[in-house]
Amino acid sequence: MAGYAIRDQDLGGRRFKLAGEMHAGGDLELIVEQGGCVGVATGAKIPAGANLVIPVENTEKIGDDVIVYEPGKESHISEMGGCSFTGSGCARACRCLLAR
Repeated sequence: MAGYAIRDQDLGGRRFKLAGEMHAGGDLELIVEQGGCVGVATGAKIPAGANLVIPVENTEKIGDDVIVYEPGKESHISEMGGCSFTGSGCARACRCLLAR
């Protein structure tokens, strides 16, 4: 897992109940509810209800609970197909990318 998807409004608490895991390319539909979290791999869809991913290195998993030690200030969520930051050079505008 790359991290845990949560709702930022739940950051008042530091212990979250793990509802499952989502992997890249998976079609599992999970929802992050109040006080809950979902483990997400890099490239996985972000589950409904979540708007923040806490990197796994800032957490500890104890059974079905996830303890957040350092929430950070970034969402760690990128737009699907998007570059990580403007000017990163991952693709020029109007450039066609083909699989090889």
